[in-house]
Amino acid sequence: MTHTTFYFQRGGDTHSATSYVEQGLLQNLHASADDASPRLGLAMPRAHLDSPADKQACLAALVDVFKRTEGEILAFGACGGANALLCTIAKLARDAKESSFAKEILSRVKLVVLEAPYDSVESLLEVGHWFGSLQGALLSLLGAYEANERSALEFARELPKHIPVAFVVSLRDGRVPLVCSSRLVSELRQLGHRQVSTILLTRAPHSQYATHNARDTDAYRAALDELRAKYFT
Repeated sequence: MTHTTFYFQRGGDTHSATSYVEQGLLQNLHASADDASPRLGLAMPRAHLDSPADKQACLAALVDVFKRTEGEILAFGACGGANALLCTIAKLARDAKESSFAKEILSRVKLVVLEAPYDSVESLLEVGHWFGSLQGALLSLLGAYEANERSALEFARELPKHIPVAFVVSLRDGRVPLVCSSRLVSELRQLGHRQVSTILLTRAPHSQYATHNARDTDAYRAALDELRAKYFT
């Protein structure tokens, strides 16, 4: 059951790959070429919410890991990193219709794990602990996100059905409320995806899924272990 874990994190996000490793949640993390912490395999671009730069950085990092490793890949992203990863896999699926290289990358991705993804920035600002439309206008003004950029929900409709997708969510996440992730899960299931699973945590707040309390951490680890055993040879 040897595999490489590709971990993508947006610049500015507070999730720590170290905690996932220390808690035994993720294994065999691999670095992108431009990473400052190659031992942990982080890819941390300086980008903003759902921006094209996020997606480009994620794709470049995944291609880099693909070129420098062999065997099966578990692709993991948290929050904004999860959204960028979802969009990247969808883009590769679209490109794979004409590109053998994109098709080869996807053939090695055996599981995608999305922690606290959100269906759209607008939805996130509306129901999360943000400042609603006022913050949305400010973020747009500062270039932190582009209002006309396609949402994760739209990209989700292009995800390949043969790649399993696991969503990790928490009832206590105030930044990315459950409803924002649930819309993605519902959309995939309505489209006929049969390999969609949900890991539900009960107490962990945003950015502390891996470490907040032993009960959630144990449940998270057990679920990932089960998924690895199921999808990796």
